[in-house]
Amino acid sequence: MEQTLINDGLPFLGSALPADLAGVELRRAITEHRVLRMMRNTFRDARVPDSREVRVAAIALHAPKDAIVADDTVAWLQGVDTNDPRDRFSFSPSLIVPNHACRPQHPGVRVREGTIDDCDVVEEGGLRLQTNLRATADMLRLKWRPNALATADAMCRHNLIDKGELAEFIRPLRRLPGIPQARALVRLVDPRSMSWGESVLKLRLVDAGFPMPALQHEVNDPRIGVRYLDCAYVAPRVGVEYDGKEFHTAESDREHDAERRELLSDILGWRWEIARRDDLIGTNDALEWRVGEKLGLTPRPRSW
Repeated sequence: MEQTLINDGLPFLGSALPADLAGVELRRAITEHRVLRMMRNTFRDARVPDSREVRVAAIALHAPKDAIVADDTVAWLQGVDTNDPRDRFSFSPSLIVPNHACRPQHPGVRVREGTIDDCDVVEEGGLRLQTNLRATADMLRLKWRPNALATADAMCRHNLIDKGELAEFIRPLRRLPGIPQARALVRLVDPRSMSWGESVLKLRLVDAGFPMPALQHEVNDPRIGVRYLDCAYVAPRVGVEYDGKEFHTAESDREHDAERRELLSDILGWRWEIARRDDLIGTNDALEWRVGEKLGLTPRPRSW
């Protein structure tokens, strides 16, 4: 006989375990793949498939009646991950509560005080959420510069916002922290940056004072077929690409990357600079200097 779903299939808090898990260590249930961790302090029965409705129910465990779901959490509810890869396994709900309101006491909830116009709020499943435009604008102004751009690229790439509408939304905003950053970065938002790494790589190049590279540049030649380059400086034939762990770690992936780049180099004269995650995080500017040498340009210092 099939066992009853833990907590009737609804998400639950690790700090308030349902009776189904009484006497059973949560960590053990996770290890045995009976329970899945959805975010910090929030879990569900592993047999329950992921869905928008399940995610809404999970956020509802953390959100007081007067709270507005904000920022990364708005994206997460729609299946879009806008987090820095280093934070991917420590996701916490982000909420906005009225000034001087009582804040949630659950561990791992990010809360800030503020007010939002009703036109920037929508309702779903009993929750009040920022609109996609407002959430993206707030992340663009409040997040660390590279993560801010990567977030907006991701929202645009998943058709949750339009770049032109985002720029128009940000234009009239006044007296909010981070507006200068949001206005500067919105010019760089582009759905053709296909990952966090490609977004940060693009920003590294632009902030170094280099021209904006061509994104997902198509090379079409009968000798090699159609190839796409993450970031390309077409005239000097310099390709700058991001090799992330997910698609560029296996030996077969590495061999494919090497063969593709070798063909483009041997037949069409392309030169390469390849970045991995460790090249993008931190103050080391060796990547900029290597690219600058190929472009005949001197990189300017980076502020982040």
